[in-house]
Amino acid sequence: MTDDDARAVYASWIKDLAGANALLDLRILVLKLADAEPGTRRAAETLAGQIVAKARAGADFCALADVRRG
Repeated sequence: MTDDDARAVYASWIKDLAGANALLDLRILVLKLADAEPGTRRAAETLAGQIVAKARAGADFCALADVRRG
């Protein structure tokens, strides 16, 4: 595969995604906070902030989903 081939495939994907029926691969991590004690809630909010920062930096989603490894 040449660089031009890769660019052509990428351009095709972008064109396909621009349509009204484009699929979105949505990934969500949930931390339960509703019934948490104040200290636990703060710790969970801190963890959530760390996960968001790692995700924005390009960390692997599966590693983020397992906070013991992430």
